[in-house]
Amino acid sequence: FQYDTQVYCQELYCVRLQLALVQNQEDSSIKERLTQQQLEKERELDAKEHQLQEFKSKCRRHQESHNAKKEAEHQLITSFRQQREFSNVSADVLRQLQAMFRQPTVREEAERQTDLR
Repeated sequence: FQYDTQVYCQELYCVRLQLALVQNQEDSSIKERLTQQQLEKERELDAKEHQLQEFKSKCRRHQESHNAKKEAEHQLITSFRQQREFSNVSADVLRQLQAMFRQPTVREEAERQTDLR
């Protein structure tokens, strides 16, 4: 009976070792898979950050362009108002001129369509 107990203990010990080895292999494969996923996500994050920087740069260029056009329009309106004081043009004609002035040209409209893409 004592001999059988020793054999069973040895077999139990072997089963435990085998289970530990299997668990270790499984842990290693999980670690490997998670490391690979982490690297992929880091690459995706880098790509998204690059896209974000490009988008911010594009927005900054558009904002600068918008501000420049806004400033030019303000200067033209100011100049127009100063010159209007010295002319004898009726208010209706001035409103029509301002409406025409604010309409985009064909080139500006084409540029705007290109920028939106």
